[in-house]
Amino acid sequence: MDEPLSGLIRTTSRSESENHFFCQVSNSQLSLVEFFSHFDHCMEIQRHNGRKNDHDTRYTHLDPVSENPFEKEAELMYTKAIFNDFQDEMYHIRSGVECLKSTEEEDFVRFSVFDFNAYVPGCLEVLFKKEGEEGIDSTISCGCKRFEHYGLLCRHSLYILNLFRVTRFPNKYMVDRWKRDAGVNPRTAPISTFGNDKILKVKEIAREITLAGEYLINSYATDVDELTKVRDQMNIMIKQADETRYKRTHLSKRDRFAAILGYDQPSEVTVRVPSGVKNKGCGSHKRIKS
Repeated sequence: MDEPLSGLIRTTSRSESENHFFCQVSNSQLSLVEFFSHFDHCMEIQRHNGRKNDHDTRYTHLDPVSENPFEKEAELMYTKAIFNDFQDEMYHIRSGVECLKSTEEEDFVRFSVFDFNAYVPGCLEVLFKKEGEEGIDSTISCGCKRFEHYGLLCRHSLYILNLFRVTRFPNKYMVDRWKRDAGVNPRTAPISTFGNDKILKVKEIAREITLAGEYLINSYATDVDELTKVRDQMNIMIKQADETRYKRTHLSKRDRFAAILGYDQPSEVTVRVPSGVKNKGCGSHKRIKS
C-alpha cells in the first residue's frame, strides 16, 4: 500500500493489449510479406492516434472548474486525458470534502478529512508539511494512497494544499509519465555518445523546435505570403547548416547496432572447423539393428 507503483509498466496487461490489437488483423496463416504489411498498417494507426492526441492536448482548452492556480499549472503540464482526471478531483473539492479536525505532530500537521462523494463515505487522514517558497517543496500524504497507486494527487491532498494557500504545484508530485513531453524521443545521434544530461537537453530543444514550427503553421494557415516567408527563412537556415556543420558519417547497420549496444564487433572473425563433423551421406555404412 505504501510503495509508489504508478511508474511501473504492467507487462502482462501491455502484452495482452498488444496481442488483442495485432490479432485483429493477423493470424498464423499469413505469409511473411502479408504479416509485415499488416504490421506496418497497425503501427501507422497507433502513430496517427498518438499525433492526434498530442495535437488535441496542445490546441484544445477545457473550461476551468475552479480558480485554483493548480488547475492552470496542471493544464500546461499534463496531457488532456490526465488533466480531465485532475479536474474531476478539483471539482469534488468544492462540495465533497470537509476538514473535521487537525492536530500538530512534530513537523507535520495531521488532518481528518471527510469525503462525501467517496464510494464508501468516511474519514481519511492527511499528513502535511509546508516547505519552500510558495509551498513548492511541500510534503503531503493521504490515506487513500491515490498518488502511490496512480501518480496523481487526490482531492483530499488538493483540499489541504488549498487550505494552506499553496500556490505552486509541489515538484515531487509531478510524475514525468503523465507530462506532455513524456513521449518525445528524438534521435539525432547514437545514444551511446550522449550522457544523460545531454539526452534530456536534446529532447527539450527538439520539442521546442517542433512546437514552434506547428505554431507558425497554424498561425499563418490562411496567410500564404507569411507562410512563404517562414518557409524561405527555414530554407536559408537549412543551407547555412549544410555549409557549416561537420561532415556526417554514414554508419553501416552493424556500426549502428554496436553504437546502441555499446559493443564494438571485431573486424575479423576467425572461424575454426569443428572436429567430428559428419555431413549428409557420410554414414558408417552399417545396418541399424531393429
